[in-house]
Amino acid sequence: MRGLSRERVPELDGIRAIACLLVLWVHLGPAAFQPPSVLRAGSTGVDLFFVLSGFLITRILLYNRHHGVSLKTFMIKRAARIFPVAYLGIVLCMLVRPSWEMIYSAAYLQNVGAIFDLSRGVVNTHYWTLAIEEQFYLVIPFIVLFWPARTLRQVLVSLCLVCIASVYAVTMLSPMLDRLTLDLAISSGTTTRGWLLLAGSVIASFESHVRFDKVKPIVIAISLVFVSAALISPSFSILGLQDPVPWFGGASSFGDGMIRRQLIVLGIFIFCLSPAGRSQLTILRDPLLGYIGSRSYGLYVYHMVVFEICGVRKGLTTTESPWASWLALALTFAIAELSYRFVELPIMSRCSRAIEEKAQPDTPRHIAAYASTKEQRNTSEIDELTHRAA
Repeated sequence: MRGLSRERVPELDGIRAIACLLVLWVHLGPAAFQPPSVLRAGSTGVDLFFVLSGFLITRILLYNRHHGVSLKTFMIKRAARIFPVAYLGIVLCMLVRPSWEMIYSAAYLQNVGAIFDLSRGVVNTHYWTLAIEEQFYLVIPFIVLFWPARTLRQVLVSLCLVCIASVYAVTMLSPMLDRLTLDLAISSGTTTRGWLLLAGSVIASFESHVRFDKVKPIVIAISLVFVSAALISPSFSILGLQDPVPWFGGASSFGDGMIRRQLIVLGIFIFCLSPAGRSQLTILRDPLLGYIGSRSYGLYVYHMVVFEICGVRKGLTTTESPWASWLALALTFAIAELSYRFVELPIMSRCSRAIEEKAQPDTPRHIAAYASTKEQRNTSEIDELTHRAA
């Protein structure tokens, strides 16, 4: 498999921004701000985040493999990108509402803690998405970097299918679990929800076909929608507004509906990357969406604690005032901007500069710094990962 370029794909910033806005929208508590249930806003936003993250991470890894960039370098850059903001968010949450349960968020096990009712009461319940992504990092880099190239695609597809099968395997446990635990096990499980990251990896491995072939991506996108429709039981609408005929002898229908929605999300993502999608969906290249997309990680990490402070967090709402919601959103964007300028960019810049200087010890410092800054600027779309949704 040939190495991919690190060419910037501006549409991805737009997709990231939309995913982030959907998550913020669904976490606002006041009734006036509730999104239509038909959108499944929060879940759809998370799904987009996961597919996007899997695509970008695998894209980086394929580039690194082709150009001899080490696993250590990749891990250092990811740690510099993810950990400072995530742990700063945890500190803010501890200041607002201290809890020993926060240890699960700090250990990137929030999804596991929530499933077993060990960390459902923390401020940053949304960290379950960061946990799944970090767990993804423990596996996928080794596969993409070291698996034989001629069978890498087949392995990624196989792993993706196994993870999808795990959704229905967990569903079969319904007689032994209460409804909330079962739904969390399906929606927050490492494999049951993380398969979307693998789906993003599969798309990245076929990037040249998806982005430059005029027919194949359209056929694939339409096929995914039809497969989603084919999975619908006779009494179930495509939008999942009613319970379908239960699968597996009375099991929860949650996983069934989740897979259908995610197949549609995958189809949309593939279409957005296709030549037809890029020509039709020019809004994805809008500068405002690009701005939001570049700050999406901070927006995602900080929004829950800000919403709680302002009394507009869903489930803990203390005011229905629309002004409180607008204030919460404004504060979230302000904090995310400060984080981006004074935490994220400086740390990433220093990390890239240190790696560059170590790789070229004889290069004068000012030249190495310039090269590092130029490379970071040219690849900002790839290094601005998000991570994930609600």
